[in-house]
Amino acid sequence: MADKTVTVKSVDGDYSSLNAAFSGEDGVAFDAYSGVLHIVCYNFADSIEANTGTGFSSESSTHYISIEAYDSHGGKLSTNSYRINHNLDNSNPSLWIEVDYTRISIQFTNTFLQTRYATHLLVLYSNYCIVKNCIFDSSGDTSTAGLDTHIILAASSATCYLINNVHDRFVASDSGTHKSVIRIEQATSTAYIYNCTICNVNNLDSANSWGIRNSGTCIVKNTLFYNCENDATGTISDTYCSTTNDNTKGLTAAGTGNRFSQTFTFIDSGNFDFHLDPDDAGALGYGLNLYNDATYPFQDDIDGQDRGGSGATWDIGADEYVITLAIEQEGFWFRNDDGSESTATGKGNKDANITLNSDTQARLRMLLNVTGDPASKNFQLEYRYKPSGGAFGSWTKINLLG
Repeated sequence: MADKTVTVKSVDGDYSSLNAAFSGEDGVAFDAYSGVLHIVCYNFADSIEANTGTGFSSESSTHYISIEAYDSHGGKLSTNSYRINHNLDNSNPSLWIEVDYTRISIQFTNTFLQTRYATHLLVLYSNYCIVKNCIFDSSGDTSTAGLDTHIILAASSATCYLINNVHDRFVASDSGTHKSVIRIEQATSTAYIYNCTICNVNNLDSANSWGIRNSGTCIVKNTLFYNCENDATGTISDTYCSTTNDNTKGLTAAGTGNRFSQTFTFIDSGNFDFHLDPDDAGALGYGLNLYNDATYPFQDDIDGQDRGGSGATWDIGADEYVITLAIEQEGFWFRNDDGSESTATGKGNKDANITLNSDTQARLRMLLNVTGDPASKNFQLEYRYKPSGGAFGSWTKINLLG
């Protein structure tokens, strides 16, 4: 068997929780085929803590677990897509990964008042994991929230890839020295953080909180930091990042392409939508093209939209503002060729076809509804005609006169 797909649903799925899927598919079941195990999660809030365990023993770059959402979150926090939700006052993480090469593309939420314990939303105790196109939101009760991290790379000598993720509302409330959205814990581990958006990070006590806390090797590219108490701590290699902070909050002042004290314009940050507005001046167009990145080449954004291949200009952050153009014909009107554009008389009714002799000229006025900027795309108008009793001819381009 090549690949295998199982479903996680609140009712009528192969499994009723992600944790149950791990338990049911490990060991002999996983070893029985050589392809990808797709765990497809349908829309509900899964409040059961999940742990892959160590029963998966034959994983590789071609034989791995892929945790996917069936319903798209649309690049922002959404109740219309699966989310694994931490709602217990304990120190157990929402998701613990102990299987190498695991790929994750879901939402993580924390909606419970953390009063006694600090915890993590995602623990990577494994190698070569890819966390891509995820939403992390820890709303909880912002007066006493007690998260340690959104993501912690806890394994020794491990590498992970964090791509196109959005992190929002990380609130710490104790004096711990390691409160951070992303934490690389081991000196021998490496994290690649590309095109992430990290927002609203703070500690309600006197201690600090960070977007990134690194004790190993950390390469950060094209990442956006918005309203963070501190952007990073530890030695990081950061380029083409943009932040609302100045250059004293953890990013490298001389980092190539880094931008400080920026103002970002999002579509609707108040409702957790951190897509870039077309008028943004802090991140739009300032990223590094990673189409041919030596470590993790890619060219999509959190919505799956194409950022562009070689030579394209990229944005900073999880979202790539992509210009869309839609043209819809609303109406047309044939007119006599007996005057100028403004004075020519009508020939027949609006939105009605006409019959012309082959030696008769006519004007055609069309009303088009356009969404987007027509100048941003190349398009042309064409026509073809059908002689009486004959067949349609070929399409001919209409030359537009200024």
